[in-house]
Amino acid sequence: MNVEEILNIQPKRGMAKTYQVKQVRELILRYHLRLGEETNE
Repeated sequence: MNVEEILNIQPKRGMAKTYQVKQVRELILRYHLRLGEETNE
């Protein structure tokens, strides 16, 4: 799966802004992303 989106995210120790969390959540839902799964479609 190719996800062609540009996101600005915080460094590991940074604090994400509310809108950044919403943007990431929207992408996770839109592309049905899951941690630890790898498929070659």
